[in-house]
Amino acid sequence: DDIIGGIVGALALGAEEEIFNLGNHRTESLGRFIGVLEHELGVTANKTYVPMAPGDVLQTYADVQHASERIGYSPRTTIDEGLHRFVQWYRSADFRPEYAEQGEWIKPATSRR
Repeated sequence: DDIIGGIVGALALGAEEEIFNLGNHRTESLGRFIGVLEHELGVTANKTYVPMAPGDVLQTYADVQHASERIGYSPRTTIDEGLHRFVQWYRSADFRPEYAEQGEWIKPATSRR
């Protein structure tokens, strides 16, 4: 929900080539993210831990200050709430796996004249 609001805000501003960080302004660990998904899906993920690769970072977060100032972006959705909604959608009749499996989501839009 937050990301869509940020995209709509940027489009409404007409910021065609302006860069906005849209995300959670709080750091979330991958382990916590996976844990919430496991809880919501009722499964245990098969995890394989490997050494960090060159370029990996220990901690990151989205600095949303510019987006906040320019488009009023203010993320409110927690990881728990967002993943809960995602899993509800994933399990709903609205989710169409054939689009993802067939690459429908990456096909270019037809031109409008």
